[in-house]
Amino acid sequence: MNIKIVNEPFAHILIENSFTKDELKIVHDELDDLLPSLQSPEHTNSAAGKKKNIGKFVDGDTKLVQYAQRFFDIICEKYNLDREQHLPDSLLSYYKDGDYYKAHKDMCVYSVVTFLCKDNSKFTGGQLSFPKHKYFIEPIDNTSIIFPSNQIHEVLPINLTDNAKNYGRFSLTTFVDKKPQPTRDIFDPAFLNEVISKIGSIDFTETEGFVRL
Repeated sequence: MNIKIVNEPFAHILIENSFTKDELKIVHDELDDLLPSLQSPEHTNSAAGKKKNIGKFVDGDTKLVQYAQRFFDIICEKYNLDREQHLPDSLLSYYKDGDYYKAHKDMCVYSVVTFLCKDNSKFTGGQLSFPKHKYFIEPIDNTSIIFPSNQIHEVLPINLTDNAKNYGRFSLTTFVDKKPQPTRDIFDPAFLNEVISKIGSIDFTETEGFVRL
């Protein structure tokens, strides 16, 4: 896992190699199982009219969500937050040819987007764009971004060259802290250094109860 603090054009966190190689294989296989259950936006009550894709809110029964909540769990532990009062929601989305998500804000405090793409060479587009800043994040497999949810963002249209093998743009968006706001700002430099130091000290192969972002 490679964690990078980025301060421009706004404070956010980039994480490369979010999952281990073994975890990523499990997640990719699980995506194939979950794909048939994904539905259009009106069924997930998530910005129907602003986006063209399919999705589903997924829970801790999936390895995907279990792996993706480790960063959230570390924050709760470090600052003695009541985890039940800060439970995140996780939305799995799939973008096939021509799909998009128009500019919007998320209704939470922090958003975590993890890109999951079996083969990035199979499509173009699909960048996570922050139009106000003219800033783009490429949807590279196994990469995550954590950013303030009030930053306007969008998913640019995707051009998929192979629709037959689920080679589109998967992403897991975790909406963090829809209830009380944390006592400290996640993007405060001192906070970031403390949390990243703690993440770096964990042996993820042996730790139970923490789940990798």
